Amino acid sequence: MRSKKICFICSLYFLSLAAYSQTAIPADAESFYTKAMSSINARHITWIKRTATTANNQKIDEAGIRKLAAGYATQNNFNEMDIEALVSLIMMQAAKDQEQDLKNTMAELKKKNEEKQKLREAQALMEKNKNEMSRQKLDSFKQITNLKVNTVTTTPTTRVQTIQPSPKVNTQANTQVSATEIKQVQDSLKSKLDSMNEMSEMTSLRLQMMMDRRSKFISTLSNIMKKISDTQSAIIQNMK
Repeated sequence: MRSKKICFICSLYFLSLAAYSQTAIPADAESFYTKAMSSINARHITWIKRTATTANNQKIDEAGIRKLAAGYATQNNFNEMDIEALVSLIMMQAAKDQEQDLKNTMAELKKKNEEKQKLREAQALMEKNKNEMSRQKLDSFKQITNLKVNTVTTTPTTRVQTIQPSPKVNTQANTQVSATEIKQVQDSLKSKLDSMNEMSEMTSLRLQMMMDRRSKFISTLSNIMKKISDTQSAIIQNMK
């Protein structure tokens, strides 16, 4: 069961990497975003960026973004094409913000996988040496089980779990230790690895949901750009 869960986590990670590399922002949407955000009224730019942040934090979908854009358009006497442009700019800004969150989450998952590999290696080494375990060797394994998982904020929307070493354990003479002591440390290693597997699974699922959301945004962007392709200059002029 555990091996299936690990395979599931790994498959999610590599599938997400593949999807991320293939889900590029459309060139025409990128071009319109760059031109519009350097030309339109600063007040509109502020609103677009703020709305994009809200959309990401509150997981607002396309319909919700359109409702927000329509409300803002009414206040500024914008027409239907202007609303389409607002939606595209919000989603473009949101996609850019999501991209950084995705990179951070992928780095988080990679870090967790590296930490789990170290725990598995420690388990194997301890099992190999359990019949010749000295106090000094056991203390070195205890240091691994005493590693503390701390939460570090990297962006307003992403939290990364990292492992920080605890203070070194004082070692005594190279004396033999009891089977009970060895078993206790082995159980601690197993418990820590199980906990790391759970965290990795949650991170992998979160990564997949982020990828799905970003993919939908980019698909919507492609459709919107087809609608406003012939009116982009007029839209930008109307928003100045």
